[in-house]
Amino acid sequence: MIFLQTKMVPVFTNKHQVLNYLICLRMQGKTLLRLVKYAGDRWAFGLLPIGQMPEGYTFDDIHLYKATDDIQMLSIDTPMVSSCGLNGTTPIKISVRNSVNAVVTNIPVKLRVDGGSVTSETISSINGNATIQYTFTSTANLASLGAHTIEVWVDYPTDNYRHNDTTVIHIVNSAIISSFPYLENFEAGNGSWYTGGLKTSWEYGTPASNKINLAASGSKAWKTRLVGNYNDLEYSYLYSPCFDISGMTSPTLSFSVALDLEDCGTSLCDGAWVEYSTDGVTWNKLGAFGSGTNWYNKNYAGDQLWNIQNYTRWHVATTTLPTGLSRLRLRFVLNSDPAVNREGVAVDDIHLYDNTMGIYDGITMSSPVTQTISGGSSWVDFTSAGKLIASIQPGGQNMGSTSVQTFINSGAVRHTSIQYYHDRNITVITCK
Repeated sequence: MIFLQTKMVPVFTNKHQVLNYLICLRMQGKTLLRLVKYAGDRWAFGLLPIGQMPEGYTFDDIHLYKATDDIQMLSIDTPMVSSCGLNGTTPIKISVRNSVNAVVTNIPVKLRVDGGSVTSETISSINGNATIQYTFTSTANLASLGAHTIEVWVDYPTDNYRHNDTTVIHIVNSAIISSFPYLENFEAGNGSWYTGGLKTSWEYGTPASNKINLAASGSKAWKTRLVGNYNDLEYSYLYSPCFDISGMTSPTLSFSVALDLEDCGTSLCDGAWVEYSTDGVTWNKLGAFGSGTNWYNKNYAGDQLWNIQNYTRWHVATTTLPTGLSRLRLRFVLNSDPAVNREGVAVDDIHLYDNTMGIYDGITMSSPVTQTISGGSSWVDFTSAGKLIASIQPGGQNMGSTSVQTFINSGAVRHTSIQYYHDRNITVITCK
């Protein structure tokens, strides 16, 4: 979206001429063009590069006029675009600016949710050149999970510049998952994961690219374009549902991943990483280079991420999560440069669990661990020396006496012409 940002400034050029106006044309938060009015009636255009714009810029129909009683709808502050557990009485908070020098009173503001009826309310007054936050008395019904559209606008009768009167946001209300372990293999659907960002290529379904052409398990996964490559100049996200992990002692994230990203050696071209947020607004990079298992493989002066080509056999990546969070959302991030794209990122088998014991990392067990599983729906842990060998979810089945044993290969990597064999093998034997 392109918009004009106008402000009065006491600016001096190297010729000591006072500039009366500085008008900036901005896109994606970066200045493209400056339109300057010098003393008198002289105007000048200045074009500023913002990076990779090889085709240049074209401007037309530039209209300069005096705005009267300009009341601006700046933003919808709550709910957030990425929201968790919204209900039928969700408050809507907005920011409104009075760009007039004098106090303005009785400002009509209007609200519409999901294309429904319009709610009209009135802001009593806003001081000159001031911004206020206003919360609608009426609330919004956003209880249903999934996408919602919220529109708000100011409708001041004598405002003759209407281009900044309206703000629209598209939000996603996600369920809050509090039952663990969480395991999503995407076979029954997209798992309520969803995409966003710039030029996103994330798709749910069966991977069918040249190299990444299988899911890690079953037939479904998320991938940056199921058939083909990601986009140039992509900055996209794959968002998770919300998780309440406040009851976990050692919350852990594991997932299967396949990667094929342009690798330019010592300089960064394309990369992928994972972020987390507690409020849907501030996002932090999860994990670090050198931590976890199969976690980030590159560190570009503190910019830690995955940047690797042909890493297309599925691997399990694991890292710890922050503790004590009642509203956690994750997102996978892909960022690409203007040239050369590859098959990208595929993820499957997302697993969140409380890793209180750690994974068994000893030698081959001389004898199995045996327990009786008589049914139920609770996970049953099999451990050795305080470390977890396996967890079984019986799904209501009476499995009787169940034995679990681990066999560890300490020799060379085993493989045939078409298949590699894992160094850790686990047997589960039931006797009912």
